[in-house]
Amino acid sequence: MRLYEGLFLVDHNLARTNYEDVEKHIHGIINRYEGEVVQSLKWAERKLAFPIRFNNIKHEKGAYILIHFNAEPTSVIKMDRQFRLSETVLRHLVTRDEDGLFDEASLHQELFESDEAQAPREDVASPADAPAVASEGEKPEKAPRPE
Repeated sequence: MRLYEGLFLVDHNLARTNYEDVEKHIHGIINRYEGEVVQSLKWAERKLAFPIRFNNIKHEKGAYILIHFNAEPTSVIKMDRQFRLSETVLRHLVTRDEDGLFDEASLHQELFESDEAQAPREDVASPADAPAVASEGEKPEKAPRPE
């Protein structure tokens, strides 16, 4: 079995009122084809870049659900067909996940590390090495021109 990552776009009204049912529906398709859900994350509702017409309804907002699951490659093809036929899923994308699971906590820790924890860079000159500034009335020294 291989690890896959699926990103599912669903109607934001449906996700807001019946999120558990939407999640059960997607998990049910994965489990039906002998897949095993490893991680499921609900992302925020977003305004779509362009409206999507689905079942003669114009959708301008959507909710994203990110699911990591283990499955056989032949099962993923069958799942893909079921997601396309689903009345719940507006759009989906399933890819093989070679990076491993998404760990939101470690991502935030990396992004918001404090400046004190970072080591000082050696390639940056210290202020003591900077040239002196001329006081009023004095002319600054000219730097030698490279030949």
